[in-house]
Amino acid sequence: MAETALGRYRLVEQLDRNESTQVFRGHDTVTDREVTVVRLVDDASRQRFFDGARLLASLDDPHVPAVLDIDDEYFVTRPVAGRSLMADGLLSPQRAVAVLEQVGDAVDAAHAVGLVHGEIRPANITVGKRDFAMLTGFAHGSGPSSVGRFAYLAPERFEAGDATVAGDVYALACVLFECLTGRTPYAGDTLEQQITGHLAKPAPRPSDTGVPAAFDAVIATGLAKDPAVRFGSAGALLDAARAALSGMVAPEPVAPPPPAPAPTEPASAAWLGVDAAKVALARPADVPDAAVPVDQVPPDALVAVEPEPPVTSFDPAAPAAAHHVIEPDDSDAPPVSYGWPTSVDAAALPPSPHPQYATPPAAPPQYAVPAVAGTKVRCAHRTLRVHGLSRPEGVAVDGAGTVFIADWGNDRIIAVATGSAPTTLRVPGLDGPAGVALGDGTLFITDSGNNRVVVRQDRAFRAKALPIALLDNPQGIAADPHGWIYIADWGNDRVLAVTADGRDARTLPFPGLVGPQDVAVDGSGAVYVTDAANNRVLQLSPGASAPVELPLTGLKSPHSIAVDRARTVYVTDRGNNRVVLMTADQTQRTLGLDGLAEPSGIAVDARGVIYIVDDGNDRILQATPLP
Repeated sequence: MAETALGRYRLVEQLDRNESTQVFRGHDTVTDREVTVVRLVDDASRQRFFDGARLLASLDDPHVPAVLDIDDEYFVTRPVAGRSLMADGLLSPQRAVAVLEQVGDAVDAAHAVGLVHGEIRPANITVGKRDFAMLTGFAHGSGPSSVGRFAYLAPERFEAGDATVAGDVYALACVLFECLTGRTPYAGDTLEQQITGHLAKPAPRPSDTGVPAAFDAVIATGLAKDPAVRFGSAGALLDAARAALSGMVAPEPVAPPPPAPAPTEPASAAWLGVDAAKVALARPADVPDAAVPVDQVPPDALVAVEPEPPVTSFDPAAPAAAHHVIEPDDSDAPPVSYGWPTSVDAAALPPSPHPQYATPPAAPPQYAVPAVAGTKVRCAHRTLRVHGLSRPEGVAVDGAGTVFIADWGNDRIIAVATGSAPTTLRVPGLDGPAGVALGDGTLFITDSGNNRVVVRQDRAFRAKALPIALLDNPQGIAADPHGWIYIADWGNDRVLAVTADGRDARTLPFPGLVGPQDVAVDGSGAVYVTDAANNRVLQLSPGASAPVELPLTGLKSPHSIAVDRARTVYVTDRGNNRVVLMTADQTQRTLGLDGLAEPSGIAVDARGVIYIVDDGNDRILQATPLP
């Protein structure tokens, strides 16, 4: 289609259309950002459309697309990146529950403001990075002839037709059944067979396909013919599903499963009311590698390419302030080893699955979180001058203050040295870099799309992949002073401890993980993991055979983690759009930052300055706590 204007928006491409609305990929000419525009085409539905858009705009839930603008004949939302829920077939019970809990939160939030969805089905559920779920399709008004919707319609919808809270719960139970079994509850060759199933057949049992029998009762209640017998809310349905998991004890991994096949299609975007599988996500213009001549770099990229400033080099003698471990601050002396080897080879490595390291002598920390009244830590903050970011992920900072950013959407690593322009590092072939960490003059990168870890040596200006087999979508990464790196192997539900050369890899005893997002290590050798799907943070002490859960409350999809020298733990609580921290005395606080949108990476330097990747706003914040 030819681009057309609608107010301040350019309509670039029509993505979907039904009886009431058209959905477009659009461009906001004022903010210069990509958006989704939903335009009304049926005047008879104008009031319902407008009322639904206003209710949608009143929602404050991270799993619902944010409404940016409303007009009499259209409304505008942020685009949603990811894949349709069932794009890869059935899910494990743990993963299905973890994903749908997020959807359930969105459904209940909508019901709380009086908005009934009416179209809950996999096509309107998008799963993005780290299984972050988004519910789309609100206020879209699909007509009764939409074939796909019959598989998820409650019995009463075939009579009264109106969408209800109970109908949404029924539809979500249908989706849960499909996630567990790979098929819809009442499959049939004809619409009549599907409708008969909803109206007259007993609820199917997921255990018939090998799913734990505890889910049978959950599905039976969720698919009850009588709306009064069903769960009273989406949250209640998913609470019951979570309880059904309680009898499933995950065995400690012995060998990782084979890697999942790489997707053969590009990532797609689910725009409001559009099947995620239909729409290819329009990526920002590719940012050239550093080897491209400067005069060929788009002016809006604002990234220096030649030469790389020497200040971006990784100086082991500088006070390391890496993503996950803080070393002593003594830039004029060689690194203090506290009896640890300055270099480690495979023969010198400890034999246990969790490396045993002596605890270094306590040193007075340079920084401690101020004791403040209330629950928030006041801070001063600023945005780093890095333009053109696209869904940034991990962040790390070295002792010289150089910040390293995994710019996931642009497949690049950016270095921002103090007082210098941002620089794109030469790391060819990246596909969705997720995590960055620094150790012993080396930059470690989790290259999630290629299922590998890439290292870039200081001053060598070369990058190579470590020989670590069977990684599946690795995410966070950390390095300790002893030559070990730690990897959150998301797709295999495990955390690996690996030698810096990649030749010795060991699974740490973190049973029950579901899509671990990030990993950190403190000065004592304790390893921390954000178990996002289970809304918890785990700590594994040196020599321990099992982790303990940190007493952090109210977490919702915790994403990244960092630990400072005072043993204060910092967590980006992605689902709540906040950063929480827990001091060594287990006091929980919230960092006083407003306006965060799906925060991801986090790092803390030796001075206590915090670096937060504000993923949804495509920016990096630098925050300094105030006394």
